[in-house]
Amino acid sequence: MEAMSDADRLARFPDPAPTVTLHASWDRAQLTEGFANADRGQFEGERTFGDRVEHALVDADGPGAIVRTWAANPKAGGTLRIRLDGAERPAVEVPLADWLPGGPAGGHLSMRPLPYAEHLLVTVDDNAGRGLYWQVETATWPADTPMHTWRGRWPAGDPMRGWQGVPDGPLDTVSGQRLELTGPGAVRRLRIRGEGTLRWTFDDATTAEVPLADLRSGTFDLGPWAYDGQTLTGRLTMPFARSAVLELRGEGTLEADVGPWDWDERSMHLRARTATAEVDTRQRTWFEVLSTEGRGVYVGEVLAVDNPSPRWWGEGDDEVTVDGAITHRGTGTEDWYGYAWCSAATYSAPWTAKPRDDAAGAADPCEEHGGTSVQARFRALDALPYASALRVRFEVHHKDRATRLSLRSTAFWYEVPPLSR
Repeated sequence: MEAMSDADRLARFPDPAPTVTLHASWDRAQLTEGFANADRGQFEGERTFGDRVEHALVDADGPGAIVRTWAANPKAGGTLRIRLDGAERPAVEVPLADWLPGGPAGGHLSMRPLPYAEHLLVTVDDNAGRGLYWQVETATWPADTPMHTWRGRWPAGDPMRGWQGVPDGPLDTVSGQRLELTGPGAVRRLRIRGEGTLRWTFDDATTAEVPLADLRSGTFDLGPWAYDGQTLTGRLTMPFARSAVLELRGEGTLEADVGPWDWDERSMHLRARTATAEVDTRQRTWFEVLSTEGRGVYVGEVLAVDNPSPRWWGEGDDEVTVDGAITHRGTGTEDWYGYAWCSAATYSAPWTAKPRDDAAGAADPCEEHGGTSVQARFRALDALPYASALRVRFEVHHKDRATRLSLRSTAFWYEVPPLSR
């Protein structure tokens, strides 16, 4: 829980680094068929306990932790059982619907971490109508990593406090349209009052040019970024060894809280990159959010979609490849962001938000979902470390197979210098 609220932790390459994996009900026909979309009622095998057969969501060795759990229709799963470190008696035995809180946009999402030292088995005992849509994301560390197994309680405290509160340590506040800073140091809060493009250069390497329009499309506070209608606040720690230049190319002012930073071999620069695409929905196509080399940690993205058709655009699965191995195959673009059922509701929650959806209020959002939507997801315990290469992409799967879809994303990640292209 403390790690979830520690912005500085994300800015140093983890030692040891976990492997983050998505277990999900994705349609296994995806391996051989384009647009396969029966992303429900599929599991990682069955386990028998007495005369009861249970469906396995995760069966994995530790040390590790559950870092994210989601379902679209948890009542279809019956009873959730979580067994830790080889125990036959479950540490958790509750209805899946009770374990996962409901959200404002149809999804049921939990970011509560659940660590285990040796082994994790997660099962459900029902699959009503073979219809359970589910995801469990785990982080696994090297075998000799010390880990305390969860004992049935979480520590008190709000993991958002480290993001939404005042950063620790001495801070100097500087403001202007262009800020020039001398290191070593770190920008710990960045307040942007204005519009245009934000550009930053750390240690003589330009690492980001961020269009601000989508981040300013509606009010939200998901932790690392927040917008209250006037001020856009960035809370991701931005370290630099020698120098930093931050510039607002447009109208307005930047205000930065700058503090000390102990630059070492694990310190990383914050990067951002924007991708755009016009997609013909008759073709099976992937929209690439980010493909990069080097060594770093992926921490999130903002995705904006301009949909000229009234039909739903977001059936496409997500896919993450880390160091040449696929670690994530998902169940739908909206599921990646924590919502479900084509929901047109806007919302703001820890780590995920949908500040804009032009179809908000639609009676049938799967058939009345034209216009622009903006969604964002950022990662803490579920951040994605990579040693040599990373690719994040979404399959474009539109219910209307005769239209064109406009997509744009801004990805955020940390990278150990020297930086890749």
